[in-house]
Amino acid sequence: MDNMSPRLRAFLSEPIGEKDVCWVDGISHELAINLVTKGINK
Repeated sequence: MDNMSPRLRAFLSEPIGEKDVCWVDGISHELAINLVTKGINK
């Protein structure tokens, strides 16, 4: 697991729970907008 990027490591260590996608570490602003427009917001 040493070859994981810092972004992936942050994403995997973050408990997501009921957070909006824009508040999850490792998800960029552009990706969050794309996910929300497709109906995925949590």
